[in-house]
Amino acid sequence: MQTRSRRDYASQSLHTILFVGRSPDRYAPIWRQLAMQNVTLLFAETRNQAKRRARRVPIHTVVVDDSALSGPGLQTCRMMRTLTPAAAIVLISEDEPGPSWFYDYHVQTPVDRDRLVTGLQRAPACATGRYLEAGPFALDWATGRLTGPTGDCKLAPKQADLMAFFIERAGQPQSRATIMQEVWHTSFLGDLRTLEVHICLLRRLVEPDPHLPNYLVTLRGTGYVFYPDGRPSEHENPEFGV
Repeated sequence: MQTRSRRDYASQSLHTILFVGRSPDRYAPIWRQLAMQNVTLLFAETRNQAKRRARRVPIHTVVVDDSALSGPGLQTCRMMRTLTPAAAIVLISEDEPGPSWFYDYHVQTPVDRDRLVTGLQRAPACATGRYLEAGPFALDWATGRLTGPTGDCKLAPKQADLMAFFIERAGQPQSRATIMQEVWHTSFLGDLRTLEVHICLLRRLVEPDPHLPNYLVTLRGTGYVFYPDGRPSEHENPEFGV
């Protein structure tokens, strides 16, 4: 998909932008500019309102203002990605958060008009984090559909998040702390059973033999590593666990 210019918006028969946040007035000059270019603007102050808007009309671009939401902006991006998988998502926040597959373009605060307009132009062309591939594995993150050596399967939302995390870091050892921070957005490590359960569930879906994992491998004392083409020889890597 080609990047849209400002004039391109005016040439479309319809383009709908949904802004999710409690302070849309701070971007009023941008909304006025877009309203004159055949763009339909919708506003939602809460996640529930955004969900209702997305179910009623097709949304082409979603703008999530993390600085003006009662809950985490990433959760809102994840919800909107599921509800509107074809839409581009622009995240406004103070710091660029992860994981990157939640959104297509990040705009750092404080936001000026040109910066946000640039994000609206570039987000559809970025389309990051929707389709992830590594070796024989391919994940449609928005729908949770995973294709791999064992066939096709449907992942639950958090399983899809975890699989996307590993695909983006294929071959790179990941500590349990990093996984919890990036996927569950917590630094609390007092109870790792949630992570262990999700690893176990993923192995049942991606491994020919979940009890002898070949792709999603435990590193003793470290964490986990995902080998999309299969684990190296244990004789060369004695630190492997199961």
